[in-house]
Order: sequence, then C-alpha cells, then structure tokens
Amino acid sequence: LANSADSATDESHNFTAAGSGAANVEAQGVTATHDAVGVYTITGSLGFAKAGWTVEVPQDANGNRLCVLETEQADDGTITVRTFSKRIDSETGDVVADQPMDIPDGRWIDLRLSMPEPPTNDHPDDAPEPPAPLTPEEQEQQRIEQLERWRASAAITPRQARLVLAKHGLLAGVTDAIAAIEDEQQRQVAEIEWEYATTIERAAQWVNNLYASLGLSESELDILFKEAASI
Repeated sequence: LANSADSATDESHNFTAAGSGAANVEAQGVTATHDAVGVYTITGSLGFAKAGWTVEVPQDANGNRLCVLETEQADDGTITVRTFSKRIDSETGDVVADQPMDIPDGRWIDLRLSMPEPPTNDHPDDAPEPPAPLTPEEQEQQRIEQLERWRASAAITPRQARLVLAKHGLLAGVTDAIAAIEDEQQRQVAEIEWEYATTIERAAQWVNNLYASLGLSESELDILFKEAASI
C-alpha cells in the first residue's frame, strides 16, 4: 500500500500495480485507492490474514516507525487504513496518532491478506466470473460512497484552515458567520470550536452550519479541505 503504484511495484518480486499500491501473484484481484490525506481503502480480499503478521509499518534506519496506523475491516473484507503523523503522549510517553498524513513518498505499508481459495485444474468451471463493468448509475453510487467515506474521515489543523480561508478571502467572514448563528447553543459551540479546537473535521456539525454563510457549496467546501490538507 502506497500513495501510488510506482512506490510499491516491484516486478522482480512479482508485485504488479494494483491501484494505490501493488499486489503479488497470491493477491490478484486486490486493489487499493487513496481516498484522502492519510486514508486508503483495500478491496478484493477477505480481509486480513487469519494467522501470523498482518501489517508492517515503514521504518527509518534506526527502526523508528515513520507514521502511526489505524485499520478497520468491514464485514465484506474491505480494509480501511488511516495514517497519521506521530506525537508523544505527555502522560504515558507513548507514541500516538497526531494529524492525518500520507504514507511517506517512496515508502509503503506491507499488508498480509486472506484470499478466496483459487480454482483447481480439476474443476475449471470453479473459476469466478470476471466482474461485469459498472453501469453509470453504479459508478455514480460508488463515487458518492467514496466521497462520504472521505468526508467522514477528513480533518485539517486550525492553521491549515485559516491559511486556506485567508488565501481565498474568506477568513474575515468566519467570525461574522458564527455571530449570525441564531441558535445560542450552536453559536457557542461554533465559537469554542473555532477558537480552541486542535483539529477541524469536515463532518463536524458546526462546520456544516457555517459553509453556506461563507457563500460556499458542499463541493466547494470539499475542495477547500483538500487544498488545506496539502498546506
């Protein structure tokens, strides 16, 4: 798993491109997508291997992990991987997740998966039928589902938010937009979040209460979040 197939493809060891990553001959049919900063989805397997190791995180020359991982497996075997920068917990001294970040350029995460049983030569008819091409309606539904997954996980820092808003001449309007919220409790929540939050989440209710007051559509807000995440 990587930011692009180029970072993980190694044909000398039978790893070939599979979306945002590469798969060996035992994992044919598996593909990965890079959905947002630090968010990756792996489909086509039964999930993580049932025994033995499952994930190896890239390390530096001294054995220090280059990022922090969180993984989630759905009932259908779809795996979501989230990668974060590191920080030290002041109370425990442990290395914990900080801000979303992509897998470092030129590096990859190894995943060991569980795959369906391959067909045998004795029963060639057991070979699975190739999946039918998606209809335009199914492609649109897939796009919407990927967008919703991204919106649920996308987050930026207050610094990134202020920089991108300032770039587009929207920063000064945030305070006015918050002050214009009629519901007192919602207004207080937005004031506290804007001033003191350490992370601003795309899915946060107070964010979704504000964007229209800044003259933004949902898709324009998505674009600002993606732009901010790259700052």
